[in-house]
This record gives sequence, structure tokens and C-alpha cells, in this order.
Amino acid sequence: MSKKNIPESFFGDPDQFLFWKKEWEGMPEFEHEDLTSEQAIIVHFATKEDRAVFSKLIEQNITNKTQSIWFPRADIAKIFDKVYVDETRERKQVEKYKKFREK
Repeated sequence: MSKKNIPESFFGDPDQFLFWKKEWEGMPEFEHEDLTSEQAIIVHFATKEDRAVFSKLIEQNITNKTQSIWFPRADIAKIFDKVYVDETRERKQVEKYKKFREK
């Protein structure tokens, strides 16, 4: 869509939405390592005791709530609680808060 087709009165200057391009200039390409498994299987246990024997055999804790495991055991990174923080902006917000509290 060309710049002429965007009504400026509604969106303003379309170039204002392209600020991120400058930030990415010169950045290296991001490459994901393939972390998928070679194979996945479903294992059925006839009894709780069978599950306990298997759990002991592979040296991993398996409960009635276990949905999947890696063999051998793998440390899976948990990143759902990670966020990007703009420290400069955060510092400014802290300073504003301190000034507000001083009043």
C-alpha cells in the first residue's frame, strides 16, 4: 500500500510506524536451533504400580498429572515469565515516581 493511499487525517504520518526499522539496522540474523524431539510415543500403564516401576526404571518422577517427559531427562528452559525491559525508560519512570512521592 502506497503512502498516498493512507488517509493522513486518520493515521497521521505513516512513517511514524516504521521507527523499529532503524533499531534493527545492522543486527545479525536470528537463527533458531531445532529443539524438537526425534520421536514421541504414547505409553499406557495398566496400573499405578506399573507406572511406578517405569518411573523408577528411567529415573524420572511420573505422576498421574505428567503429560510428557524427555528421555534422557532434559532441562527445558521456561521463558514465559521473561520480558524485555527498556532500562532507560524504567529509570525515568522511577525518577517520576520519586518526585511524585516527595510532593
